Amino acid sequence: MTNNILLLHKFPFFCREELESLPMNQPTFNIAKIVSESPSLQQMIDLGVDLSEWEEHDSNGKNIEIALRINFEHDVKPRIQFMINQGVDLEYHANIFTSNPSIFDVSLESMNQSIEYLKSKNFSPRNIKDILIGSYGRWFNYSLEIDKKLGYFQKNFELSGQEVRQIAVAAPNLIIWSGVPYQ
Repeated sequence: MTNNILLLHKFPFFCREELESLPMNQPTFNIAKIVSESPSLQQMIDLGVDLSEWEEHDSNGKNIEIALRINFEHDVKPRIQFMINQGVDLEYHANIFTSNPSIFDVSLESMNQSIEYLKSKNFSPRNIKDILIGSYGRWFNYSLEIDKKLGYFQKNFELSGQEVRQIAVAAPNLIIWSGVPYQ
């Protein structure tokens, strides 16, 4: 009996409020807390965006920073319209936004320049659509490096322009892989 009293004294029972007030029991920062207070993020969830992926793949806090500042009207709607204009059906937008939150750090002007570059290299509208879908929109994250990356394949593998286009459409993630042109 005395041991039980000592244990109770050593480890007192707490009510829920007291437990939650202990620093070690307070939840760590997560995206769910932001979502509950952000109509923009709630609208993204309604589109089918899986914001838990943003948190899961956020090693440097960048995705959480994007979630904190995102505005549906200013950031999301224009990108939806831009992708529709490129022929990307709405059914793909949630996957693109889920897999590539960095798309919200790329300006619409830069995205448009990427499209114009592809057109100048004789990519068809269908090719461009397939590249955007196949790369989950990550192609936009590399707009300044794409010419070097495409040139690497053409030069090192002695490919024609048509063959490079075929690779870019069939395997856009290979083109934008960080090892190209360094590996």
